[in-house]
Amino acid sequence: MAPQQLLNCPGEDGEEEEENSVEEEESDGTEGVPGPVGASQGTGGPTLAQSNQPVCHQSEPSILAIMHQMTQIKANLQAASSSEASRPPAFKTPPMKTPECFDRTQPFKVRSFFWSYEVRNAEAELDSLRMKEIGHVSLYIAYFKNLVSRIGDWGGRALIHHFRRGLPSRILDQLATNP
Repeated sequence: MAPQQLLNCPGEDGEEEEENSVEEEESDGTEGVPGPVGASQGTGGPTLAQSNQPVCHQSEPSILAIMHQMTQIKANLQAASSSEASRPPAFKTPPMKTPECFDRTQPFKVRSFFWSYEVRNAEAELDSLRMKEIGHVSLYIAYFKNLVSRIGDWGGRALIHHFRRGLPSRILDQLATNP
């Protein structure tokens, strides 16, 4: 379709659209239905191929009308988005607390921070705990008990898998045979 046909489509002023709507009400619904090129259907009304009117007038809205609607939609969306930005939020958020500086009046805060650091350090040592020499089993047990006491409330039973994992396979075999 040529650009001139799109721009010169009747129906912008609304006069010819009203004439077409009256004709469609009076017809039996078969006129103007496109068929094979050169053939006419129904009562001999013009087909798409025989019509002298531009194609866009055949019950399709014109490109200019669509573009006009799109600009209206865009303007409405911009107006809605700008009005939402000016409104306060729908729910209240609590204000952020300002961080407190350590002024040595509350030493428990520093102790609790360092205690968590000590626990993390002890957990890392438990993961790497290995008995290097079999003759030093008592040293291994003492070191494990020291690490467990540094962790705090966990106790030995919760960490026994770390203890067993650090033992050599020969000692693990002996423990498996002796219940």
